[in-house]
Amino acid sequence: MNLPAIKQAALERLPDLLSALLPNGTPRGNEYLIGDERGSPGDSCSVSLSGTTAGLWHDHASGHGGDILDLVAVHHGPSVHHAGRWLCTFLGRPELLNGDARPQNDPMELVIRDGERWLKPSRCWTYRDASGAVVGWVLRFDTSSGKTIRPAHIQDGKPKLGGWKKPALKPIYNAHLLAQRPDAPVLVVEGEKTCDAASKLFPDHVCITWMGGAESVHSADLACLNGRTVIVWPDADKPGRRAATYLKSRFPDIRIIPTDDLPDGWDLADEPPAGFDPAGRFHSKPAAPAPPPPEPFRVLGMREDDIYFHSLATGSIFHFAPPALTELNLQLLADDDYWLGCGYTKDGVDVDYRQVAKALIKTGRRQGVFDSDCVRGLGCWLDEGRVIYHAGDRLYVDGVLTPLHSLKSRFIYISRKPIRFNPAVVLTASQGQALCDACDLLPWAGGTHGWTLPAFLFLSHLCGVLTHRPHGWLVGGYGSGKSYTCSNIIDPLIGPAAAKALSGTTAPGIRQKIGCDAVALFGDEFEGKDPQTRDRLRAITELGRQSYVETGWATLHGTASGDGREYRTRSMFFFSSIAASVLENADLSRFVVLEFQKRDDPEAFAALKRGILETIGQPGFADAFIARAVRFAPLVLQAIDVFRRAIQRTCGDSRKADTFGTLAGGRWMLCSDTLPTEAQALDWAGKIQWENEGAGSASDSDPSKAMQVLRMHNHRVQDEDGRYQDMTVDDMLSVWLNNNPTEEGLRRACYNSLMSIGLHPIGDSVDVAVDSQELSRIFKNTPYGDLYPQYLRRPPINGVHSLFKLKSGKPVRAIRVPIV
Repeated sequence: MNLPAIKQAALERLPDLLSALLPNGTPRGNEYLIGDERGSPGDSCSVSLSGTTAGLWHDHASGHGGDILDLVAVHHGPSVHHAGRWLCTFLGRPELLNGDARPQNDPMELVIRDGERWLKPSRCWTYRDASGAVVGWVLRFDTSSGKTIRPAHIQDGKPKLGGWKKPALKPIYNAHLLAQRPDAPVLVVEGEKTCDAASKLFPDHVCITWMGGAESVHSADLACLNGRTVIVWPDADKPGRRAATYLKSRFPDIRIIPTDDLPDGWDLADEPPAGFDPAGRFHSKPAAPAPPPPEPFRVLGMREDDIYFHSLATGSIFHFAPPALTELNLQLLADDDYWLGCGYTKDGVDVDYRQVAKALIKTGRRQGVFDSDCVRGLGCWLDEGRVIYHAGDRLYVDGVLTPLHSLKSRFIYISRKPIRFNPAVVLTASQGQALCDACDLLPWAGGTHGWTLPAFLFLSHLCGVLTHRPHGWLVGGYGSGKSYTCSNIIDPLIGPAAAKALSGTTAPGIRQKIGCDAVALFGDEFEGKDPQTRDRLRAITELGRQSYVETGWATLHGTASGDGREYRTRSMFFFSSIAASVLENADLSRFVVLEFQKRDDPEAFAALKRGILETIGQPGFADAFIARAVRFAPLVLQAIDVFRRAIQRTCGDSRKADTFGTLAGGRWMLCSDTLPTEAQALDWAGKIQWENEGAGSASDSDPSKAMQVLRMHNHRVQDEDGRYQDMTVDDMLSVWLNNNPTEEGLRRACYNSLMSIGLHPIGDSVDVAVDSQELSRIFKNTPYGDLYPQYLRRPPINGVHSLFKLKSGKPVRAIRVPIV
């Protein structure tokens, strides 16, 4: 069959042929338009009608194309020989069936459509099998949008655009040279152009590549590399290096030329960068294998049915049930390159996440049960005798800066938000003493031991080190100096690690905020204004009880998912409010109540401001204060033991010994570089009236707390101008006592509001009505209820029976108690 002659005869009658073959088509200019190669109506497929491209067609929707023989074969195939027989009948040229001419095997005659024109290849690379027979080509077309690479194979004895479909493997470029030189080393590169350039640079090697680029390496016929000495020179880009990684997984003994330092995308066909010698890189002695990159995560173990992981990239703890070990979740642990480098792949391109999940489950079981108590966050810790300060994104181990994840330890120090910490400059003992002297100038009420305030602040940086964590509560009325103290002393010295909270904070919020950190919590305006607020504050003080002593025990909470949660709080709490009315007997042995009393003494306040300016006001003082606490942490623990024994011997109360021994040890090491002796501690403990100390014991009574509930009650006051403002009972009593002529209108409004509650201010005392609905409502849901008059008669309040009259003249029975 003379196919060239049949093709030429068909082109001579092309319009008639197309009308018969594709009757739904329409001539338009130099093209015949039809919906597709099958003849559907439309214009997506075009056939050239004249010129050198006559008979060439292209279907824009499917991407198919070819010459007139290919188009006829679509309808009267399946091969061009069947199409030729049909054409001989259609054309009435049976003599053409007897010819023996065959189409020329010239792939350079193949064309593709580029807009309105047809293009022939600008470059061709021939693929041969081991015997040297041609099996296909790779063609380059220079289109209007850039180069296009298309494969071609032999079909019906002539070149045909299209590659090898799975499961057929793609051929190897220069496979015939491998067969001709069986002992020569092999250089594998990416791309035919690069392969030709490499052959010139390294003629002693057989240079090969595969068809389709880096992403097709898994579908190439690489069996020819078995038993050969192989070197891989990848393109200097991520796909090229991934292809090299795949080859390394297939052939572990191959050598890979490093290209990480070369310009992105560079290959051996390009001009070498300035100062770079490809031959020198190729023939240089292979560098010692680089140490493996650090693992991006740690498998911590299993608990219940979940596997726990520590991401070293983010510092977070993740846990997944086995069915949740999906591709997206595992991306939280490592990217595809890591999993491929570990060999979790079937084809070298895609990660086999099922293999990954099985391996992680196996590792999790081998690690055993995950212990959440090993997780540590911000703050100061002890670790096998070492003092560790966790500053969020770094550690300081005995003062030496250490990368977060390089410390060998059974504990897990997770990444947190970085905080400021400088261990180089440490506060001196004399500076610590000056701070304590300044704090002694604060307006402390009688019986309050202000020496504990600097101790609280000093120890707040050692929450993870202490075995007992005493808490503090600063109370005081309106204008007593709480706000000044919080802003100018407490806030600077608790440092950037501490958690800071305002009223409205809840116990779950504190647990979630602090998490595994060992930091202090400072709460301002923690007022129990109503029963709901008091219940919320009681839940917070319950956290304080749990945090008070280091037992290793945890608080357990259930969750909606059915798995229990463990909470361990390692914090010192310090609150500020008008009164600490929510504290119960169990709290008084753990919370030290510090009370301010309002005083009108400008000289004393000026001296206080000078003391604060000369200490905390100096640049770097607060940072040095924190650094001293961390530097002296081991000595602080020893000093605490000395004072704890001394207090126990002096007062016989172990809880007070734990609480005040801790505070005394901190105060001592703030002001001294040497440990206290037993004699010094006993001498100090002997001077304290422990029965009046702020932390209570089982013998403490409740009258003061009942009075605190009353003083902290919030009430809306309307002044003579009709304006409203919220004031506590304590605020209103303060306005009454001050008797300021400029506030006479407010004083009368406060007096009327107090009377409406059932309180009658008289001199420096107040009569508390015995039978008052408003007072019963205030004390409702408290431990006192309707029995509040009985509590107010007990020591130390020592209220006495009294009587006052309402505006109506009705007498009211009352208990008279002192305001101050």
